[in-house]
Amino acid sequence: IAYASIEANEKSLPHKLNQSELYIFVKGMGQLTIENHSYAIAAGHVILVPAGAKQFVTNLGKDRLEFYCIVNPPWSAEGEEII
Repeated sequence: IAYASIEANEKSLPHKLNQSELYIFVKGMGQLTIENHSYAIAAGHVILVPAGAKQFVTNLGKDRLEFYCIVNPPWSAEGEEII
């Protein structure tokens, strides 16, 4: 389990994982892009990203976007590709 945050008007690096990833959003609002589809996100939303899918998170709000990531099996540098 990892805790992450993204400042206003910023986004995470596009990446792919060999594992599935569960996002649990706890503060803020934004957008999660999985492959060619974008989903509105806000505190309380939970989204599963399948293994091998290109993904990134964008903060569209004025406040910090905060969330937890659960990767199963656990994250490893060898299992992540930054795009």
